[in-house]
Amino acid sequence: TSLSIDIVGFIYDDKAGHLWLGTAFWYTEMGGGLNYFDKASEEFTVYRHNAKEQSSLSNDMVLWISGTADKSSSDLWIATYGGGLNYFDADNGRFTHYQNDPADEKSLRADHLQTVYLDRTGVIWIGTKTRGVVKYAPSTHKFYHVKKRTGLREGLHHPVELSFCESCRGGLRIGTNDGGLNYR
Repeated sequence: TSLSIDIVGFIYDDKAGHLWLGTAFWYTEMGGGLNYFDKASEEFTVYRHNAKEQSSLSNDMVLWISGTADKSSSDLWIATYGGGLNYFDADNGRFTHYQNDPADEKSLRADHLQTVYLDRTGVIWIGTKTRGVVKYAPSTHKFYHVKKRTGLREGLHHPVELSFCESCRGGLRIGTNDGGLNYR
């Protein structure tokens, strides 16, 4: 087998040295799912969305891939553009979806994700296309919405987040579209 499509937007080299490829860019509206490359056999395994299989990848536009805070695990976190956040259980090859539920204020705020960052404590920071930042704590299985700045120090300047960076002291820097740099 080969790479599902020739658009590789994200590469993750896991702790075992395996390559995981996110095959999409959000502005192309095309995605080829999650691609796993086995270096020994030089073969690809492709994980794609299948509407008939609830435990498949939620969307083929994979923009970000990361391991978990548990360094002994081979499981992955996967962000998609249109399908929210996915947790991949490497032992059984199944995906758990974390998506927006308009009836639940405590769900993921949006399914169109642009950037994601796993901090040193295991918290996942999610930048959405137009709905700001969402913080997910896997240890409690809760989403927290970071509010837009309204004169408070903790708010954000703009609802479109493009990048995250953690300082050596654990502070988070958030780069926004037309809102500059935010500190937390």
